Amino acid sequence: MSFCGSRSGSLSVREGVLKNKCFVDVMNIIPHGMLIIISAVILIVWRESVMGQLKAKTWVHFKCHSIRWIVSMVLVLIYALDIVEGFVSDYIDPDSINFHVIIPPIVAFISTMLSLVLYHNIEMWNSPRFLLILIAYWTSACGLKLLKAFSLYKTGILVIHLRLWICWSAVALYGVLLLIELYTLIHHRYAFFKKPKKIHPSPGLERTRYYANYASFISRITFAWVRDIVIQGFKAPLTCEQLGKLPHDEKTVTNYKKLLHAFEIEKSKAEAKNKLPSLHRVYLRAFWPYLALGGLCRLFGDLLAFVGPWCIESIVNYAYEALEKNSTIVDPQLLSLAKTYLPSNGSSVNVTLDDTGSPEHKEVYVSVYAFVSNGYSLCAVLFLATLLQHTLLQNHHYFVIRQGIRLKAAVQAMVYTKALRLSSLAITGGQTTIGQIINHMSMDANFLMMQLFFIHYIWATPLQVVLCMVVMYFKLGVSAVIGALVIVLSAPLQIIVGRGMSIMQKKCMQHSDARVKKCNEMVQGIKVIKLLAWESYIARGITESRKKELRAVMLNAIFRSLFSFIGTAAPVLATFLTFVLYPIMENQPLTAGKALSTLALFNIMAIPLVLFSLMTSTMIMAHVSAQRLVPYFLLPEVESSQGFTDTMKTEGDESLHGEEATTDGVPMQVLSSRDLYVSTCSLASHQSHMTPRHSRQNSSSSLLDFTTDHHVNSGLPRRHSAVVLSVNSDHYQPRRRHMSGVSIEELGNDLTENAVEVENGSFTWDLKKQEPTISNINLQIPKGKLVMIVGTVGSGKTSLISALLGEMVTCTGRVTWPRSPSVALVSQKPWLLNKTLRDNILFGAAYSWRRYQKVLECCALQPDIDQLPAGDQTEIGEKGVNMSGGQKQRVCIARALYSSADTFIMDDPLSALDAQVGRHVFDEVILKKLLRRKKTIIFVTHQLQYLNYAHSVVVMVDGEVECQGKLTELKRTHPDLYDSWRKALKVAKAEESKSHKTEEETIDALPERGNEHQLGRQMSNLTEASGSSDGEKTPTETNGKMSVFSMPASPEKKEPKDTQTQEEFEKGLGSGSDMEAAGKLVKREHRETGSVSWRVYMSHLAACGPIFITISVLLMVTYQGLLVSTNMWISHWASKSTIWANTLPSNSTEVFDNSRYIPVYVALSLSAVLATLFGGFLFQFTGVNGAKNLHIDLLNTVMKVPMRFFDTNPSGRIINRFSSDIGQIDQKIPGTWDAFLRVALATIAAVIVNCISTPFFMIAAVAVAILYFILQRIYISTARELQRLDSVTKSPVFTHFSETLNGLQTIRAYKAQSRFRQIAITSIDNNIVPFLFNQTANRWLGVRLDYFGAVLVLVSSVTSLSSGLAGKTDPAFVGLSIAYALMVSNYLNWIVRNSTELEMMMNSVERVNEYKHLDTETTPAEEVSKQAGWPMRGEIEFRNVSLMYDISQDPVVSNLTFAISDGEKIGICGRTGSGKSSLTLSLFRMIEISGGEILIDGRNIAHIALPELRSKLAIIPQDPILFTGTIRYNLDPGGELEDGNLWTALESVQLKDTIEALPDKLDSRVSEGGENFSIGQKQLFCLARAFLRENRILVLDEATASIDLETDNKLQTVIGTVFKNRTVITIAHRISTIMKYDRVMTMDHGRMVEFDSPTTLMANEDSYFARLVRHSYR
Repeated sequence: MSFCGSRSGSLSVREGVLKNKCFVDVMNIIPHGMLIIISAVILIVWRESVMGQLKAKTWVHFKCHSIRWIVSMVLVLIYALDIVEGFVSDYIDPDSINFHVIIPPIVAFISTMLSLVLYHNIEMWNSPRFLLILIAYWTSACGLKLLKAFSLYKTGILVIHLRLWICWSAVALYGVLLLIELYTLIHHRYAFFKKPKKIHPSPGLERTRYYANYASFISRITFAWVRDIVIQGFKAPLTCEQLGKLPHDEKTVTNYKKLLHAFEIEKSKAEAKNKLPSLHRVYLRAFWPYLALGGLCRLFGDLLAFVGPWCIESIVNYAYEALEKNSTIVDPQLLSLAKTYLPSNGSSVNVTLDDTGSPEHKEVYVSVYAFVSNGYSLCAVLFLATLLQHTLLQNHHYFVIRQGIRLKAAVQAMVYTKALRLSSLAITGGQTTIGQIINHMSMDANFLMMQLFFIHYIWATPLQVVLCMVVMYFKLGVSAVIGALVIVLSAPLQIIVGRGMSIMQKKCMQHSDARVKKCNEMVQGIKVIKLLAWESYIARGITESRKKELRAVMLNAIFRSLFSFIGTAAPVLATFLTFVLYPIMENQPLTAGKALSTLALFNIMAIPLVLFSLMTSTMIMAHVSAQRLVPYFLLPEVESSQGFTDTMKTEGDESLHGEEATTDGVPMQVLSSRDLYVSTCSLASHQSHMTPRHSRQNSSSSLLDFTTDHHVNSGLPRRHSAVVLSVNSDHYQPRRRHMSGVSIEELGNDLTENAVEVENGSFTWDLKKQEPTISNINLQIPKGKLVMIVGTVGSGKTSLISALLGEMVTCTGRVTWPRSPSVALVSQKPWLLNKTLRDNILFGAAYSWRRYQKVLECCALQPDIDQLPAGDQTEIGEKGVNMSGGQKQRVCIARALYSSADTFIMDDPLSALDAQVGRHVFDEVILKKLLRRKKTIIFVTHQLQYLNYAHSVVVMVDGEVECQGKLTELKRTHPDLYDSWRKALKVAKAEESKSHKTEEETIDALPERGNEHQLGRQMSNLTEASGSSDGEKTPTETNGKMSVFSMPASPEKKEPKDTQTQEEFEKGLGSGSDMEAAGKLVKREHRETGSVSWRVYMSHLAACGPIFITISVLLMVTYQGLLVSTNMWISHWASKSTIWANTLPSNSTEVFDNSRYIPVYVALSLSAVLATLFGGFLFQFTGVNGAKNLHIDLLNTVMKVPMRFFDTNPSGRIINRFSSDIGQIDQKIPGTWDAFLRVALATIAAVIVNCISTPFFMIAAVAVAILYFILQRIYISTARELQRLDSVTKSPVFTHFSETLNGLQTIRAYKAQSRFRQIAITSIDNNIVPFLFNQTANRWLGVRLDYFGAVLVLVSSVTSLSSGLAGKTDPAFVGLSIAYALMVSNYLNWIVRNSTELEMMMNSVERVNEYKHLDTETTPAEEVSKQAGWPMRGEIEFRNVSLMYDISQDPVVSNLTFAISDGEKIGICGRTGSGKSSLTLSLFRMIEISGGEILIDGRNIAHIALPELRSKLAIIPQDPILFTGTIRYNLDPGGELEDGNLWTALESVQLKDTIEALPDKLDSRVSEGGENFSIGQKQLFCLARAFLRENRILVLDEATASIDLETDNKLQTVIGTVFKNRTVITIAHRISTIMKYDRVMTMDHGRMVEFDSPTTLMANEDSYFARLVRHSYR
């Protein structure tokens, strides 16, 4: 034995070097050995160096990176084949061991692997000069391999031999690698060039851990780069911070731009054809490159699937042939080897056998045909094909999923951006609702994402079916075509069923929209619902919607079951027909090879058909979503106000627009604000004049037409950088002043300049209405002046403001603004963000401490801030739930004042403020700050006492401008109107003058006719009072009466002074972390950790019904058992048929008897079909039943939780349970359960079949099962936490979206759309990160499970073949074992995927269960018997009552003791935030009574059931709420009252005429949120509800704050009459409202200050109430 073998002449070179194969082989070792040594030294030395110690996160990629990896891996495979060929050739060679045949390929194999390791490290080090080593290596290896090829020709090796093919393949691959290295050298110029091109890593790598674009090729295709995240998630729960940020390509803004650009192109093409745009073409245009790459992976992966059936037939035939020959040869092993590896053609045989079977001593080489026809070679081919197939398919999944996630994010961004521009007409006109928009963001975007997951199944499924039919035809002839036609003909049935699914899915989504809309209304109006004890009515409405939805869901589930049944039963029936008809039609026996390969082909067809049902349902749902989204994207937009500038500027706002690179030749250029003009819609087609002030004409602008916002660096808080809100400066030069405080010169310049003009304007909220909402509007708002708009309730004041802002549809006329105005809006209904108080005031502007403190002083907010637990860092709950109405309004005023806008629009801002605070705010904000700074103020008000200060008054009557002008002009032109104002004021103050005669001097707030100079004197006096040289004095310094209503600061908090620095002030407040903790209101969403508890599964199973579950699972087990029995019977039948055919003489005409096998086969097949039919239907019904029960429990619990829960949880978080989570439980969990159980049972069946065939398979199965368990445990731990992070990060998206929809008018007025878009996009990005990692981790798992499956295929094929060759197993069962092993490789992946998906989806059940077990409102020691007619008198007694909102907070009311007699009228007044509303809410037990007791008619309300208590009291809340439905429903949701009672109540509240004017009267629709009625009208509706209840106790919480004085006076008269003998408690900011009451209570800091009759309190000039009255109309 020697290196070159023992043949004579093996070391001789006499005949030439090329003919000495050993010498050539030794020469080929040299370059490989050199590379091994050099690369080992480099790797070891470098890793030990300083640079090597640096842990590189990623690497750069040189040119042709992926091609290099592919070619190198093929070269590795070639050398692996070379090693096998060498061992086989040497084994059958009678010569001693020839090491020169084996060692060179082993060394080459190692060196090729090391070349990849070296290259990988070179990229990590970014040191391309090391590539020169590889250039030398590829050159030498290629040359020497070429030398070996010539040597093989010299020694007589022919083309039929495998060794020659291996050699030339290696030469070609080395040549390709050499060309790649040379191209890399030329491109990067890293050597031999003067100016090398340096490669720099991506700048975003440090911020992201999603390295998909930066990992090596092998790491990408196997997803090895995800390993660190998966292991980290297994060790400890992951957090969002650990996941990092998204890379640029995955960011929402990147994909939004792509989709938006594609949408604009598609829209322009569709408009040219007069069609609707196709959203499918839009996303294909935007994301086609990666989708095409995924399609290629899918194509080659599906083609590789056909290697399996070919190998099965070949292996089975090989086994039968080997068994047949075993009995006739002398040395079976030797002859088998000779037969296997030696060609049959004698001319090319290198070895021959003599008669005794002994070989002659000649060299032996393996031929290509002999190698590939061997059974064990086929096992290897099958293994490699399975590896490559699953690698390609997993990468296909990754590409389409990645694009689907990008599409989802882009669609959500488009929906949000559209919402920012959505016209109010779209909502008020019924074209869409807030619930539908939320569903667009959640369900529709999700369905479109899922569609991309299955997009390639559209063509891949038919292709696989056609290829299977063709292959089966060549195997089994016409019978196979007939069987395959069953599958083909099932397609029309699936289409019919699919249409039914589409119809049902539309209905499901429509009913879901309606239900979510009602749930949203429930959450938004829960306070009113509880106060009115309407829980049962609202729950009834939601339940009715749910019943309709469940009917559609059940029908949809039936269609889905039928669809799945067709996909499952069709392959079974096709197999049945094929195998039964083949012996009859072809008149040939059914051999095992054909039968089992055909069975494998039918298995190939079954998988896409099963998925085809899921794909079709997904496509249908996505198509429905696309049809819903396109009309939404084309809805009318708000009349564009591009000329406005954003008054709030932020830093870091990544623009969504601007100039973009061209795509498809279409440039994305957006006009700047200079190029755009303010335009409005004109239905009358008025032409716009291009003047310096630009008219707003009808805007048909697309989603692309956004103004580019300008941003400033907000930087750190600065004390001196912002504009100080003072009037005077050190360089102030006095000028002659007009009596209004404005210089004569300035007045002259402003006479002809208007801030905004309306010419012949008519505007509407709904184009369907024949009459516009407001019409004939001709209005001029002078610049720098105070313009007040007055009118009765419903006269059109708010609509006029909306028209000025472009919120209404312009029917005729135009609105003209100057170029680039900045506007600040204070809406009638305060809108606050769920952020800190400071954030709400800054509203995105840079923080300036001095400016901020001035704003707080002007808005009298500092005393309120001092009472908050964390000062201005206190978090404001959603919609300001933890603030009073007055506090919310003043925060909105502070926001406007801080913005430094040019024009201020204020819609009745003082209605929610008490008298003294209202006066202070008016003086400090309106008069001293804004007017002195020449700001334009449009001021809507019902408080006529402020008309004296207006430069112009606009009077609205019945939707038209009755008159406009100065107050003195209106006295002359409309004396009756002027007198009515004076009369209303006199009536309001009559009681004040009676109670305190010293106040008579101030009765006439408006001057009498003839006193033309009184207004001037008042304005002049005001100017003198506030016009000192120091414009920064505190209110106490500028107004001696400030102390009347200024509250002392808390001892532990310092009230800031002007001389105090920011550092000193903040030091006095305490540390930021303490403040943040104290001021946190909204709780972080609860996040479970660890696996989903078995209790969650049990609760879901309990909801579904244990009996139904048990029967369903038994039917599934029965189906799988019957299916295995059918396949084993086929194997037995084919085995008998094959043996009979092999033993039959060639001239025999005998026919095999199939009658013994067909009846059993038919019975088993039909039984399996019936089992899957009934099992599928029952399982879907069980799932829907569970969803129904879970929703009932969820709704019942949420309706009964305390108000504090709604205060501390955003509405989006709650709505998410009713929308996304219930949607998952409705439609996804049943199907996922079904799929999981099916694949789990199929896997168990496959393992059993293989173990029956060969017990040795059990060893591999156990080993793989252990690895499978470990891998699954690691993955599920990570995937579970990623899913929970996905759920937690999803809530902020919908919370912000809900906040945006509720504050659209304010956002657009401030031009803050860009900033809010950025917040939304950041929230979407944060949600994408865990979801993207979750899906990628799924691929990481999938590849590894597929590789485990491939190992099982290899083990199964080798062990079963060995068992078959040994005669221990029938060859037919060898094929069956391999066929089932191929199925296991697929099923292993589906088991983990479905189990993980199931656990992720069970997270929805977990979240619903969390809400099911919330603490509900309870009544301790509830009285058993109810007292009929209680309360009879209406007596109320408080005994040492203390109230708190939460046990962790201080009491809001402390030690309150008083008694109210029956029929007594009580007024409550005090500063905003003093505890007035809290006191009244305690009567309804809406607030925790932490101490004392409250008695009503002697009964302790703590022991009275809440429904009884709340239904016996009546309240008109501070925030009026109307529900979607009819007017009748909003007054009488139970339908218990006669129409006459309803009309009487409406007449009492002055609404009868308004309702009678509507076409449907009481059945007229109320839009979402009651937006088709004004705030004042909504308050009147709430008052009518109270009239209809006829309770003994009535509470009015600022019920008439938004109503004009005249209507208020009438209503007070009605209240005095209707509730004459009833107890009335009124919180009022209008002092005149409570002057006639029996007693008045004043509150301060949660304590009662005074409680006596108004007369007594007024008699004491130092009383709190007296000072309040004096301040009301000063």
